[in-house]
Order: sequence, then C-alpha cells, then structure tokens
Amino acid sequence: KYEPGPTALRAHFSPARVKLAWGPVRSGKSTWLCWRVWDKAVEVSKKGIALRAVIIRDTFRNLEDTTLKTWIEWFGQCGKLVKSQGVVNFLLKVPGSDLEHEVLFRHGQTASDASAFLSSEYGVIGFEEVVPAFTPTGIVSPGIAEEVFDLAITRLVQKGVDNPELDITCNPPTPQHWTYRRIISAEPDVLRTKGWWHFFFPAKENEHNLRP
Repeated sequence: KYEPGPTALRAHFSPARVKLAWGPVRSGKSTWLCWRVWDKAVEVSKKGIALRAVIIRDTFRNLEDTTLKTWIEWFGQCGKLVKSQGVVNFLLKVPGSDLEHEVLFRHGQTASDASAFLSSEYGVIGFEEVVPAFTPTGIVSPGIAEEVFDLAITRLVQKGVDNPELDITCNPPTPQHWTYRRIISAEPDVLRTKGWWHFFFPAKENEHNLRP
C-alpha cells in the first residue's frame, strides 16, 4: 500500500510542469516518481488515450538495479515487461481500461546519449537520480546532464495529454549542479512563471513505508 507523506502528496497534486523531488536516500523519491507515471496513465485512460512515458537513469546498470526494480515492485503485476539488448519497455494496463500504456526505461547521461529516445513525444518524462553520487572508491552514479533536461522539456507534447510533466529525483545537490542553480535556488515567482517547482522530501516522512 502506497502511503505518501505530506510532501510527496503536495508533489503529486502540484500542477507544475516540471517537478523536482530532492532529499536523502530512503525518503520515497523513486516510489513517488513511479506513481506519477501510474497516476497520469489512469488520468488519460478516462479520455481514451494511451500514455507514452519514459523513465531515464544515467547508466543501464543503475537503471536495472534501482529504478526498474522499484517499478516492478509496485506495478509488475499490471502489465508486461519487454527486454531486448539494453532496451526495456513496460506495457502497462490500469483498472477499468483496455488501453495499453507504453512506459520506456532508458539510460543516458548526455544529450547525445538521450537524443534517440527523446526524439519522440511523451506525456510523462521521469529523470531518476540526476545528481552524481560518489563513494571513497569512485563514482557510483554519474547523474544526468543539464542538456538532457533542456531537451526533455521540448518533448512534453504528447497529443491529448493536457498536463504533461517532467518529474525529477535527486539527492541534495551541490550549489554548482544545474538542479540547484536553475530550480532550487530560483525565486518562487520565477518558478511559478515557468511552471516549475521543487519539493524537499524529509526521510522521516517515509519511515512508515520502509521495511524493518
């Protein structure tokens, strides 16, 4: 059972076109991202539209080990997973509809990496863990470049989807990272004009959802 905390609820119901969920590990950001795709699929099904969505992670290994694993945990029984040579698609069905929604899972760090699949039109685009992560032995996650963000915004144009959105997750970024420069540190009035917003997910709000 999905029980989002107060911040996650605000992020779900926000009308923003670009939503950034940032916070520490185990704060529910990845689950929130997956549920954004589900909620949009339910919404457009009522209009007889099949959603086209893509969720992007920096590397294929990270995509498989984390993002895809979270998706299957929640929605694996709601459709069919199709995998072929580094390409992963999920054909999603929601209650009360015979439509098949297409959820693509792709990996890419730069615009050249992402240009192939971001040439299509989407109702939801998800960026998972865009901020680089490091350990004493090296880089665990290189993150997603700013140029991919700019490219993705132009692809939120699926026909019939009234409120397409770009949903982003990350751990707290440095002041130099593009999420901080362009979203977190921006003036509220500037963000509202653009239709962007950010939400800090406190870990304590997700404690009730964690396994012992």
